[in-house]
Amino acid sequence: MMEGHLQDFLKKIQIQSDMKKKSELIVWGCSVYFPFQRACIFSYSPFSSSIEGIYLVEKKQISTLNRIKTDVHSIPPIYRAVTQNTPLFINSHETQAAFPEQIINEYNLTSVIVIPITILNVSTGFLLLDGFDGSTELLHQLISQLSQYATLAAAPLVVTSGTLSKRESEVLQYLANGYDINGIAEQLFISKYTVRDYLSSAVRKLGVRHRSEAVAVGIRSGMIV
Repeated sequence: MMEGHLQDFLKKIQIQSDMKKKSELIVWGCSVYFPFQRACIFSYSPFSSSIEGIYLVEKKQISTLNRIKTDVHSIPPIYRAVTQNTPLFINSHETQAAFPEQIINEYNLTSVIVIPITILNVSTGFLLLDGFDGSTELLHQLISQLSQYATLAAAPLVVTSGTLSKRESEVLQYLANGYDINGIAEQLFISKYTVRDYLSSAVRKLGVRHRSEAVAVGIRSGMIV
């Protein structure tokens, strides 16, 4: 069970509508409430299979990480964690074999923990943590707590079929059906700028970062098919 001060921090994250600020708070919480020397947060698109760095916290200093972008298939353990929605401990030997050499050398990676961030069981990102010096028994307990933390932190306060307006749902459905912005505009007899506005609103309401994530959450929740 999470302590009261962490629960209060989670509430602060959940009411945050700005996704950049939400991501910053999530990864900052890892450095404050969990005993790791470094924590990173990445976005993940289940449609393009891309992962992209967002923020890194080390020694209570936060910095952007958006120069790291790659296909998730290039790092098999992370691919396994986000596609199976399963927290994963990667020992130093596996890290050396699975991660790009440039990242290993630059960040001096050894053993790492991957915690998927999910909305309605759809992975939209993950936490990557390293620099833990405690016991194996405590590590397993922390992985469970981190998984709970990530799920609660990423969850929007309410996600129901009534979250999106009728027009937002229509636009998201056309996107899921393979239409591009211009194609959606033609089908609905609206401008492409209006389509973008509806999509941006849907992304914001669903608490995700990208349109592809909005489609995945929409399908999983039954808002679209």
